[in-house]
Amino acid sequence: MSGPRVFHNLERFFSRYQDDPSSAALASEFRAEVLPALTRKSPESSRAARDLYERALFLLEKDAADNGFEETALDLQRGMYRELEGVLSSAEFTRHHFVVVVPVADRPLMLRNFLDSLAEQLHAFGYGGAAAGSGPVTVFVIDDSNDPSKAMQIRKIAEEASAGRLPAHYVGRAGQEGILKAVPAGLRKKLSGLIGDFGDSVPGHKGASVTRNIAYLYLLSRLGEFPEKTLLWFIDSDEEFKVKVKRGEEIKDVSFINYFSVLDRIFGSSDIEVLTGKVVGDPPVTPAVMINTFLEDTIAFLAGVAAAKPDDGCIFHGDRSPVPFSAEYHDMTGLFGYRRQASPKEYHCSLTSRHTVRDCFDDFSRRASGFFSGLHPTRTQYYVHDRDPLKTTQARTVYTGNYVIRKSGLAYFLPFAGLGLRMAGPTLGRILRKRIGPKFVSANLPLLHKRTLPGKFKHEFRSGIRKGTDSLDLSAEFVRQFWGDVMLFSVEGLTDADYPDDCDETAIPGAVEKTQERIWRLYREHQTEVGGKISRIKRLLEDPGRWWNLRTGTEESVRNLFGFCGVAERNFGPDSAALGKISGQIEKGSMTRDIVRAIGSFQEDDRLWREALKALSGGRR
Repeated sequence: MSGPRVFHNLERFFSRYQDDPSSAALASEFRAEVLPALTRKSPESSRAARDLYERALFLLEKDAADNGFEETALDLQRGMYRELEGVLSSAEFTRHHFVVVVPVADRPLMLRNFLDSLAEQLHAFGYGGAAAGSGPVTVFVIDDSNDPSKAMQIRKIAEEASAGRLPAHYVGRAGQEGILKAVPAGLRKKLSGLIGDFGDSVPGHKGASVTRNIAYLYLLSRLGEFPEKTLLWFIDSDEEFKVKVKRGEEIKDVSFINYFSVLDRIFGSSDIEVLTGKVVGDPPVTPAVMINTFLEDTIAFLAGVAAAKPDDGCIFHGDRSPVPFSAEYHDMTGLFGYRRQASPKEYHCSLTSRHTVRDCFDDFSRRASGFFSGLHPTRTQYYVHDRDPLKTTQARTVYTGNYVIRKSGLAYFLPFAGLGLRMAGPTLGRILRKRIGPKFVSANLPLLHKRTLPGKFKHEFRSGIRKGTDSLDLSAEFVRQFWGDVMLFSVEGLTDADYPDDCDETAIPGAVEKTQERIWRLYREHQTEVGGKISRIKRLLEDPGRWWNLRTGTEESVRNLFGFCGVAERNFGPDSAALGKISGQIEKGSMTRDIVRAIGSFQEDDRLWREALKALSGGRR
């Protein structure tokens, strides 16, 4: 413990910041008090050492964030964390074990990227001795694939991860069927609104919420294999253990947050039951609700390009400092209590080498089609460092791609799962806020969200998006979004009263119908705006006086942008198939009735769910 190399990185920190008074005070405290206590093996010495390391890391991480996350600071940071793990391993600190749960459907490339990132995180920071392979993390891959060949690839990837000392368990159809059969048949039938009604055969593409609920039941059956201090972390396969940062003109993805250590400390020092993080990088919403902002920004981009000389140096590298999370990518931020920022956002060019305005125009035209995969080229979300990594705030939304629960959190199922709608996480969040209040929190622990991998997104569209040879149909996703919004804001209005614990069923139909009318009016207004903005883009592109129509070699880029406009108009315009379908559903009233029925059934679903948990745990709950 007291050898000269044990505290090598801590000494590097003292040397790097020797002129900083706070660092000098830490160095004096370490040499005068902490190191002698460690040498004597004082009972409190390891705790004092941990406290000192954490204060040093607090200073280092603030400096790294303030100065562009340069690599020497990050290397020192990771070295100090691994060094701290050595201190903790020599003392009686019981750390949390983590079960990382990854739902995936037909996206093996994303899963491989995710598992590689997880392995990199554990190696870099060494949580719980992970760098030495002691296994503080176990992975469960919950497969909802519909394509047998993709399912086979996903299973193989999980097996390869286990072979590489990252324990990963594949839970395919057989495993899911097994756990559902373990639920008493009569109870299983009554729970069909949460876990589906599939009989003895479980299909693929059950939907994210149904798949997560089945995963809850499966995990309950396996919890006896893990230590008492175990946390369950649900993460989407299209995420990485990194953050996207911006300083000046440079954008980069960095491994900066020691996620497992921070979560261990937060849960170890409080009685919270559910913690949600967020994401940076690509927005976590469907293109259906961010098309207006991108069209607005595209008009501004084309106006800027038109006013510049095509062979001049690129003008799209301005410094726009990142801001705390504001959902600025969302067309309808007012619904969520955020102030709408009316001005368009400037495009930040993705090219790094010396290039011209025309090069940027060509690159933008190629990137525009990535919007339909979930990118937002002008409103990427960046990480903003908070000085206190342990700070939490009471939450109202569960980001289902990044949330952590205790074992007891398995009681909080994804509600109304059988409807297959979007916004399940925000809806669950409203219910949790009402039911457990301060035990449901948010922390500044975003993961890097990547809707695409370079050159790969054409092969791994999300389920529900239909791609033909020369067409793209996002109407199903659009419809699910509309009714998901109706569900969410109906529940939000009801929880402002006494729902769900004191449910006035007579109030539900009126609340849903009123919400539906409001959301439908808003959607139609926005789709009218979409039509107008697409027309403006087309006029700009068609203008014979623009330089892109006066020279050769630009034809492909112009075609790309016209193609983008066509897909946007067919999917999101005022005459789109999605709006026609929603209009028909409103007229029939079927979806409205389904939502009313589902909201009214929550209390009974909750009772049946707890009964199922008790049955699967042998009556111990």
